[in-house]
Amino acid sequence: MFHAKLVMLLVILLAPAVNDVPEKESRSVVSVFSVKQEKVVLATRLTPDVQQNVIQALEDSPSHYGGYTLEPRSGWIAHVPFASPIAIPDSIYSDRIKEVYVYLEPNQNAKALVFYVSSGKFTIVVLKPDAESMMRKMNLRAESLEESAPSEQLLP
Repeated sequence: MFHAKLVMLLVILLAPAVNDVPEKESRSVVSVFSVKQEKVVLATRLTPDVQQNVIQALEDSPSHYGGYTLEPRSGWIAHVPFASPIAIPDSIYSDRIKEVYVYLEPNQNAKALVFYVSSGKFTIVVLKPDAESMMRKMNLRAESLEESAPSEQLLP
């Protein structure tokens, strides 16, 4: 039940960053939510390199999250929607993936909340890269997310 509430909160908070982007384009926008600032601090296009790095992390890291809740105290949450659903050949993923929320807490392994296309269900996995490595793979820099004014980084 808590996971459903967290997901709804994230959807509500991340939606304003892409409201003015045409629907087709919004599927290729990565939104980054700052846990500390409690707002979206970056909305940027999903590049093929970043998409491939996220897919690679999902392929290399098939282990279920053993915790009861996902309540980050710091760091960022990156919403990565895929323009076309992706299939990862591992039994941990029960369907094609339409989007992931990557939890990037400092000094911890990154975690991914994975949403499927047809089942309406989700899975939480622990990724092998730590948050800092995953941020590099996603071309995100902590300094720029904390220092820049959000209006400078959001899409027009």
